[in-house]
Amino acid sequence: MNRGAPLQRRTPLRARTPLTAGTGLERSARLRPRSAKTAALYRNERVPLVAELFAEPSICEVPWCTSLATDPHEPLTRARGGSITDRGNVRKVCHPHNVMFASDEQPWMYELGFLVHSWDAAS
Repeated sequence: MNRGAPLQRRTPLRARTPLTAGTGLERSARLRPRSAKTAALYRNERVPLVAELFAEPSICEVPWCTSLATDPHEPLTRARGGSITDRGNVRKVCHPHNVMFASDEQPWMYELGFLVHSWDAAS
């Protein structure tokens, strides 16, 4: 069987992206980072709580850290049933430790109370 030359494209290939021009999937407005209800909760309760906690400069709550506390950290995350407006669920930590708590789970973080499992919080 003689197959001959391979077929040639008549139109060039376009980059395959989720939102290519002309597909009808273009957005007319930017995505909202939060729902209106959550944005109101942040504006009315969370922002004043954090402002009150950070009114006075303090040191990071990690025992061996001597950096200035700049970030609020929630040991019991919202995904695990925590609240963003609960004063007892906010610890003052430096930015590098806050990033570390969000990206890596080490046993010492649970031992010192910087991360909490949902089943530990229920008891």
